[in-house]
Amino acid sequence: MSRSNPPDAQMALRLKHLIDASLMLGEVESVTELFPRLLKIARQVTDACAASLMIYQPESQTLRFAWVEDEILGDKALDLLHKAGELKLGQGLAGWAAENLEPVLIEDAQNDPRFNSSMDKSTGYTTRTLMTVPLHNGPELLGVITVLNAKQRQSFDLDDLDIMTSFANLASMALVRNQLLEKRVQAERMQVEMESAASIQRLFWPQPLKSRLGSHCWVMCRPAGFVGGDIYDLIPTEDGNWLFYVADVSGKGISAALLTAALSFRVRAEVLYCREPGELMSRINAAMFELLSGEGHFVTMLLGSYDPASGQVTWARAGHPDPIWMHEQKLREVPSTEGLTLGVIDEAEFSTAGLTLMPGDSFVIYSDGLHEAENPDKEIIGLERVSERLRQEPAPPRAPCLTELAQTWYAGAEPNDDFTLLELWREPE
Repeated sequence: MSRSNPPDAQMALRLKHLIDASLMLGEVESVTELFPRLLKIARQVTDACAASLMIYQPESQTLRFAWVEDEILGDKALDLLHKAGELKLGQGLAGWAAENLEPVLIEDAQNDPRFNSSMDKSTGYTTRTLMTVPLHNGPELLGVITVLNAKQRQSFDLDDLDIMTSFANLASMALVRNQLLEKRVQAERMQVEMESAASIQRLFWPQPLKSRLGSHCWVMCRPAGFVGGDIYDLIPTEDGNWLFYVADVSGKGISAALLTAALSFRVRAEVLYCREPGELMSRINAAMFELLSGEGHFVTMLLGSYDPASGQVTWARAGHPDPIWMHEQKLREVPSTEGLTLGVIDEAEFSTAGLTLMPGDSFVIYSDGLHEAENPDKEIIGLERVSERLRQEPAPPRAPCLTELAQTWYAGAEPNDDFTLLELWREPE
């Protein structure tokens, strides 16, 4: 291979093209605009008749034609290359350059055994000389640029290869920048969609019911991300009672949030036919079983009914943490209940338990994201700290202090799970 030692004026023009390329490529923010510009500049810096760009597809480990710039064949060349399909790594000159991350220069294509003339035959084009240069970001392959046929000379030479390699470095930087811009746009779009999803999910969280006869409720739900798998509801019934629940769908994110929406709909539908907590839980489990098991999810849930006039609360539990009862400034043991997590078997029975809240009492339901909250050292709060903090609250509502406890425990770390708090309480005498 030889060097042509181009005149100073010609070399100065090539360097000017490279400088212009650097400035121009830094302004392009669209793939549809970037590809044709890359090839137009590639032809300019090498004084070539045609150029093509192939982009690497990591999932299939192939090179796919993305664009072609040809002053003879024009748009016909792009159609022909698209029909040519893909190249495997190592296949042909472009595949070899891509696999080895090394440029290839062929001075006399028709007499070089490495040259595949099938494309010439299908297009009627005659390739005299060509250069194929890989585009890469360190060891990461991005694609390959090929230029064909020097305009004023019989073949490309090593000086052309040097200038083409320099241009390939600029082109690689432009591709990486474009990929980062696309990722940023996708991330911004995803954030908008997630914020919208979070707003929609909050519509499923009702405001606390209006206090009645000295009885009150307080509630808080905090997803670990934009949306989560915790949900609660407070439903006034015709007899003046409050039906309530806190549920925790396994997993986090969109899939869990969609299941909370389905659960909310199902509970409100079943309440029309049944209000006894144990039987209602069985109906919900049967109705949700196919969806939960089919998606590999399960739900823990505590569901109950509260009479604000008498303070009587009755509940059933499906694998959910026991509620906390504060009576006379002390944590009291609550009656035990049995019931499998929702979604484990299609037919399940759930026992119920009950107690009466006296003036000044609190009944707190929570999801496990509270006592399993982790600090930066991956230590969990634990029920002992939760209980101790509640004992320090002299009067209801007491649950708000637990949000402060969790926030302090996170110490700036991202929450590791959603958590929900719901407190029923009666005014002290």
